[in-house]
Amino acid sequence: MSTISGSIIIIDKRLISLINSGNLPEEEKTCKELSNAFFLVDENFDEKSFLLEKFSRETWKNDTLDVTIAPSFACNFACPYCYEARDDRVMDEGTLKNLVRFIQGHLKKFDIGHFIMACYGGEPLLFPDHFRYIYEEISKTNPSVKISPRMTTNGSLLRKKLGGFMKSVPLERIQVTIHGDKKNHDSKRFYVGGKPSYEDVVNGIGEAINRKIPNIEIRVNIDLENISSLEGLLTDLEKRGFSNHENLRVYAYPVVHMTPESLGYKSKCLSIDSYFEKITGIIELINAYGFCGGAKHIRKYIKNLVLSNLCGVGTKGFYTVSPDGAIGTCWEFIGREGFEIGNVNFSTPIDCMKEKMWIDARISKVKRCLDLECPLVPSCAGGCVAQSFSERGDLGEPACFKKPEQIAEYLKFYADMSMRYSI
Repeated sequence: MSTISGSIIIIDKRLISLINSGNLPEEEKTCKELSNAFFLVDENFDEKSFLLEKFSRETWKNDTLDVTIAPSFACNFACPYCYEARDDRVMDEGTLKNLVRFIQGHLKKFDIGHFIMACYGGEPLLFPDHFRYIYEEISKTNPSVKISPRMTTNGSLLRKKLGGFMKSVPLERIQVTIHGDKKNHDSKRFYVGGKPSYEDVVNGIGEAINRKIPNIEIRVNIDLENISSLEGLLTDLEKRGFSNHENLRVYAYPVVHMTPESLGYKSKCLSIDSYFEKITGIIELINAYGFCGGAKHIRKYIKNLVLSNLCGVGTKGFYTVSPDGAIGTCWEFIGREGFEIGNVNFSTPIDCMKEKMWIDARISKVKRCLDLECPLVPSCAGGCVAQSFSERGDLGEPACFKKPEQIAEYLKFYADMSMRYSI
């Protein structure tokens, strides 16, 4: 695999022998294809400069406005590992209107044609009218802009509210979180007051399937206590007829502790190292039950293990907005004082110097890793910004979480899956 281009190929021993001997003619089609995909490079190719320029360009490109909107942090769940501070304040009308003006202004100023409206919380379906208003206003004033509404939800209100919500906001993607099988889920993701939620959440997923949302993701939070229950969950979802839907996929990710609110759960968290050691087996299991969403998603899943697949944190045009209008750049720090880069209620919403600090931190991580000549720079780009701060106290300090031997294992796994599923 070329971690520069993201291309993956499987070649035979004959071709490897030709490449190693230097007898591969330049005019040969295969040679050209390998060069275009950065498998073959000129001996004078300056990889460090190329990668730094590549990451800088991606950080500043600003061709999409991606705003994660939390009209409130209020939630009907009381999960013990939640990273958000409990806060029942709700975005007022003035802030909501200023948020719309901020979005409109950014789209116009930078001539952007794509707006990702990420509905967030707390629990977003407690406040559906806020998102309806934003969607309707941007649709009216920016008819040429493609709007992609997405939602991250605990799933408990989908059966009651999804149908009405989608009449005005056509969701393109929805993510629902589950914590293992019924027993484990109900022990960690319960309603305020202690009532279990598993049946409501799973029925909500069924509602999303029936509403034909193009992309449905079930995120399974895993930790030391529930990882063995993954198969039990998949068995139940299969019995309910949820498997083998091209628009639905299941993925598992460890519960992490990056904020003061979630530190009390630290002893129960699965380490990132342990997760990456187990991930190929997890993918195999999920695929065996028909929840990888088909061959294209298997390919994407494995590529994302090898490539950085960095979120938008620290890039131009990626923002979070809190109930009080505070603008940030990372979900992990949403609503936390000292991490904001502006406020939609200010005459100049974004403090350019604060925004540049986050962007510079992202690029600084890449520079430091390149100076160390780490072979995984194209793969991780210095790691998660939030992890850098929580573990190192410095946004620009590398947060290493991948190992060369793991990357090699993933590629062997990919080759095997390619042969079996023609991906």
